[in-house]
Amino acid sequence: MLRRPVAAARPPSRRPAARPRAAGLALALLAGAATAHTPHDVLGVVEPSPDHATDGTLVAAATLSEDLVWMRSEDDGLTWDQRAHPLLDGGVTAIRYSPDFAADRTVFVATRRRGVWVSTDGGETLVPAVTGLDTQRIYGLAISPDFPTDGTLVAATELGVRRSVDFGATWAPADTGLVETQLERVAFAGGGDGSPSVLFVAGHTLHRSTDGGDTWTPVLALADDCRAIAPSPDFDVDGLVSVGVESIEGVLTSVDGGLTFSPDVASLTELAVRDMVVLSDGSRVCITRSEGTWSSPGPGAPWTRNVAGLGPLSPLTTEHYADLSVVLDGADDVVFVSAYTGLYASTDGGTTWRQRDVYGQRIHRALVVSPAGDGTLFAANFGGGLQAGFPGLPPGAIPPDVGPPPTAGAGPGPGGLGTSGTAGG
Repeated sequence: MLRRPVAAARPPSRRPAARPRAAGLALALLAGAATAHTPHDVLGVVEPSPDHATDGTLVAAATLSEDLVWMRSEDDGLTWDQRAHPLLDGGVTAIRYSPDFAADRTVFVATRRRGVWVSTDGGETLVPAVTGLDTQRIYGLAISPDFPTDGTLVAATELGVRRSVDFGATWAPADTGLVETQLERVAFAGGGDGSPSVLFVAGHTLHRSTDGGDTWTPVLALADDCRAIAPSPDFDVDGLVSVGVESIEGVLTSVDGGLTFSPDVASLTELAVRDMVVLSDGSRVCITRSEGTWSSPGPGAPWTRNVAGLGPLSPLTTEHYADLSVVLDGADDVVFVSAYTGLYASTDGGTTWRQRDVYGQRIHRALVVSPAGDGTLFAANFGGGLQAGFPGLPPGAIPPDVGPPPTAGAGPGPGGLGTSGTAGG
């Protein structure tokens, strides 16, 4: 991390405008620091572990200060391990955990240009899992609810469905019945504990399979790319699955197990749906391209826009929201949204949001000492705004909140990315 040196203290001045002028200079430096490295923390994909309520595990792919970063947290985002990884160059599209993650520590990562990767140590290390894949362009990935016993993974690719039945060791086509090959999303619905599940995959047509992907039946033609397949946690009982479409149609919902669908866009004023999840109580949360997050209490019920706590939209993009994920824990569900301006979480069904820092506010980009000679130091932080007001310190002294300069390679930043770093939450 590079840091500008602290400006030398000036002799005491009797001019009353000195402090405002120093504040103006600090603000100018803050603006320069922010614009020189925007976007500062773009979250592409974040996924909590199935045991997040007890293990606090989150893994994510992000861009921090223009560096592609693989991130892990085991304390619910209070601190992060951040590092570079070759899979990031491929563009991460999905992160999926084994249902038995607590025991096997297995995580799979799908990418747009580098195939599938796997970790068996909770995301600490990842290796390619591409044997048999005839394409590296993986747009969606689903893991069987019975993965610990059946070893099944299903990938949506540019060439159709690719399936592994040996825990990702090898892959083979599973395209029988498909009416298209350019696929975007895939999801298992229901099942688990040996019970049969239903499998959905879609590009511009939603397909359904009841035999694990051996055969497919087209059930719904879509007007645009499918961006989300969101089955209910109680799919075996309520038959609920919602589909999010890039534009025109917005949300389509089925309550008969995915056999028939109806429009489900009441009060949804932006139809460019980017992702969607169904919560434990059957309510839904979705994100649209630029209008943020929406919630609906159930099929056919109106959608309500909920942006309280979400950061301001960046002028640098029109794709403001990227990914939704959920920790299903009954009344204590937690929803995460990845955005161009960072990571946000909701504990009230998507009604309000709170930002989770992934780039620590203690990364100081500019320090200015007041020319008034009163010991005030202005600290411009990369993500935490402007701090000021340290009267009584000797001129030029660094207050305890700022701390010593970082050592080379000690964390993320424009000077390079160290092996690991932490960010406060």
